[in-house]
This record gives sequence, structure tokens and C-alpha cells, in this order.
Amino acid sequence: MKLRATVALFLLASLLGQVAAAATPDWNRQAASRSSTRSLDITGWLAGADVGMFNTNVGGFAFDMSFMQSWGLEFPLGSGTGVVFASGIWLGAMVAGSPRVTVSEYSSEFLPGIAPAALPENPSAPELYVYKLSRTYGSTAARDAALQAYQANAVPRGAPTVQVLGDGSLSILGDQMTYSVFNDLDASAHTAPPGSTNPLQVEVRHTSWAYNRPGPIGRSLFMRFTILNRGASLLQGMHVAFWVDPDVGQYDDDRVGCDIGRSLAYGYNANNSDPVFGSSPPAVGYDLLQGPWNAALGRRMPMTALVRYTTGTIPYSAVESYRVMRGLTVTGASIKDPSNVTTKFMHSGDPVAGTGWVDVSSLDQRFLMSSGPFDMASGQTQDIVLAIVVARGTDRLTSVTLLKQASDQIQAAFDANQLDLLDTPAPAPPARLVFSGARPNPSRGDGSVTFSLPRESDVALEVLDLAGRRVASARWDALPAGVNSRPLPAGVRGLPAGLYVLRLSAGAEHATQRWVALP
Repeated sequence: MKLRATVALFLLASLLGQVAAAATPDWNRQAASRSSTRSLDITGWLAGADVGMFNTNVGGFAFDMSFMQSWGLEFPLGSGTGVVFASGIWLGAMVAGSPRVTVSEYSSEFLPGIAPAALPENPSAPELYVYKLSRTYGSTAARDAALQAYQANAVPRGAPTVQVLGDGSLSILGDQMTYSVFNDLDASAHTAPPGSTNPLQVEVRHTSWAYNRPGPIGRSLFMRFTILNRGASLLQGMHVAFWVDPDVGQYDDDRVGCDIGRSLAYGYNANNSDPVFGSSPPAVGYDLLQGPWNAALGRRMPMTALVRYTTGTIPYSAVESYRVMRGLTVTGASIKDPSNVTTKFMHSGDPVAGTGWVDVSSLDQRFLMSSGPFDMASGQTQDIVLAIVVARGTDRLTSVTLLKQASDQIQAAFDANQLDLLDTPAPAPPARLVFSGARPNPSRGDGSVTFSLPRESDVALEVLDLAGRRVASARWDALPAGVNSRPLPAGVRGLPAGLYVLRLSAGAEHATQRWVALP
């Protein structure tokens, strides 16, 4: 592994007396003991069936701040190996004409606690740790003790309400759930190079959950970030971003990619001979299941930018960070793909098919996945939902294919409010072709189409204008029976705003849906 933390973070961890846990993480691992006089909690642990990560109460996740030489996201669970070194939430907006950015990177500009009426509570309050609940416990006493602390301290600070169900289990999200709350109102904490501005004056409530079940859901970790504008200022052109330092096994042989239609950014191995995972390295994806609400557009925002960091392009100021959030270079220039086409998405090609802009490096990577812009007036709230998904196939590219398939399953289940059902047997294929249309709708062409096939079929999608002329198309061979999701054809981007018809063909069957292109 590598040593990535800043000297400041080392000093902070030392002052707080945090000690790395010697035991290998497993499903039953609990947070390390806490001092009654210190609130920084960087050892909270959340695990699914085959993946686990560290959670903090200062905006960092999948980051082992207490040790800083190990993976923050472990896969397979209990192996001591992993796929992510660190990640954190970044927020940026224009306030009175100037950019303000708050980051949780290798160090964090957030502090624990709520901030009602723009008055942050004392971040040293001992009850400001990462709360953790399990669906079931070994005894009623253990369950009641955990629930009592949660109800007394976390719920008044915005945590989801939890009840004891008839079978004695808790009504939590998933099989394990954690909660923490933090804010950026203390100006003295704004010292990280990518930020270092005045506070945005936001409070963030972070709920994470995981499932101890088979299949893709057991290799995924879910997070909801509820963002509140606690200040008096309008946050204009705001972006929410997730900063990621992926380490898929060995740290210096990774590549980065993104799938625009799936709002998915991912890391995968550059070769099939990783020193940690050998010939079958996994892939890890950050899947934006629910983006921020843009009131002006009347819809939620998908992933709107993906920028990979390389030497000389890391943002070292808030101005540079805000540019990167908007899909620009640190100098403010447009990003150009190898064909000299302007884009906000680096490496959006298909590494499996070898088409489009594909990362060809073998480096220690970073990436920033962003969504915006949107405005937040004083008192307004945003709810963002993110999933971290891990997939492992027979080689590095098969892992990418499986990751995208898992993303489709998880997104469809989330949209239907049926994540809990992902571990059940797949439903029987429909008797005929079912076409659910485009999502989001309307859009600028950066969405996807979902459909269900009665049998394995070659599938064609045509985009027709109202005169019946084909303006874009795509074809996919040998898609499996059941639910499938594919990006809208690249040719729809840049179409004139208006109403179009999507015509889907699978064998002798056809189905149509309407789609509205935004300007």
C-alpha cells in the first residue's frame, strides 16, 4: 500500500489518540473506543456481505484515516485487500460572485455536529460519533442499548427514525446502517489546499447502509447525503462532487473510466497481473443513484462531469477545484478528447469494446465525479444518494462489464424502492417486449433507456423526429432475457430541443416511447 495522508492529518490523528485496529475487518466489527472528550470519529465500520469501508463524521468515507497506509474500502471482506484508498464529499458554489469550496480530502474542512440557525454546536460534544445499528442483535439488551443511544443523540440531529419491528429486528436501511452529521461553518477548519475559502455554511447528514446478502447488493455500499444551507446567502451554481483515490489492489497500475448514461465513474486495473489480485482484478464504481434537484429545470441532475487527476492537473485552490467540478481543466480550459471534441467527461469510452476515449495509463489515480449546477437558497435542502459497487470477473475487463450490469440492477431496484429485493431470485422474463423509455426524461441526451426482453435478442434503438426521420440509432447484440439498460445513442447529444420518438426493436417485436430533448 501507500502513504498518502498529509502531515496535518498525521498530527490531527496523533492528537486525538487514534490507533489503527490490528484485527482484520469483518461483518461484526465495531467502531474503536472513543474518548469522552473528543468527537472526531474516523474508525466507524460498515460492511456488506463481501465489502466493507471506514466511515467518518467529517465527510470522509472509504478512508482509513486512523492508519493511513491501508485500503479504506476492503474487498473481499476479511481479506485485508481492497479497491479504494480514500474518498470524500466536496461542495462548491458561487457566493456573492466568488467561488467557495469545502472539501473532505486527505484532510477535511468539515467538523462534527449540526448547525441550526448558522450556529454550529460544539464539535467536541462526545455524542458526535458515527452511530451504527444492525438489523438484528444477539440479545435484546444489546439491541436496546444501541437503539437508545441512537434515539437520544442521533435522531435529534436529523438521523432517520428507527423502530423495533414485530420480529424484534430494527427498521433500518439495509442490514447495517451508520449515521453522522457534520458542517463547514468553522472558518478556521478551512485549510485544505483544494478549498481554503470562507465557509459555504452548510450542514451535511450522512446515512450509510449495507446488505449482508448474496449478489451485487452484498458487494455494494449505499450513502445518502442530506445537505442543508444553514446560512443566509444564496449558493449559486452549486455542485456536489465525490473525490476518489482508487487503489484496485496495487496502487500504481489503475485506470479510470466513466459511463455517462449510467452516471457511473469507475476504477479498474491496467493489466491482468495485479500484484494483489493476480489475473482477475476487480473494478469499483461510484454510481450516482439520485443526483441533486435542479428547480429551474424541474428535474434531478445526473453525473455532469468526471475529471481524472494526473500530474500537474490536481486542483490546489478553490478556483481550480470549482473549475474541475464543472468539467474544466484547472486553468479553466475546456477538456478535449483525443478527437479534439469538447467534453466534460474524461475517459467516457468503452474499455471492453476498445471504442471512444479510453484511459491508456497505468498510474496512481484520482478522480472527481460531479453533479450540478443547482442553486440553494437559505434553508433549502438537497438529498443525494450514492452507491459504491464492486464487481470481479475472470479478468479486468470482465470486471468492468459485470460492474455496469450491477449498476443497472441497483439503479432499477433503487428507482422502484426495492433494494431489499435484489437478493431474491430474478423475476421471470416478460411474455413480450416491455419498453420503459428514457431516464431522465427530459434530458440533453445523457440518459439511458430501460427495457425488458422475453428472451435473448439483438436490440436496435432508433430516435425519430416528428417527421419520422431517423436522427440517431444504436444496436446491441445478444442481450439477455429480463431487464436491460443501455445509454441513449451518442448522436442525440446536440439535437434541437423538442419531442422525439424512441423506437425499440427486438426480433419481430417493436415498442415506442416519447423523449424530450432539452436545449
